[in-house]
Amino acid sequence: MGIIHPKPIRQSSSGLKAKL
Repeated sequence: MGIIHPKPIRQSSSGLKAKL
């Protein structure tokens, strides 16, 4: 929810959107 990685940004985007 508040963890943003500079590398896995593409994967984070998908996970963040799914969680949001």
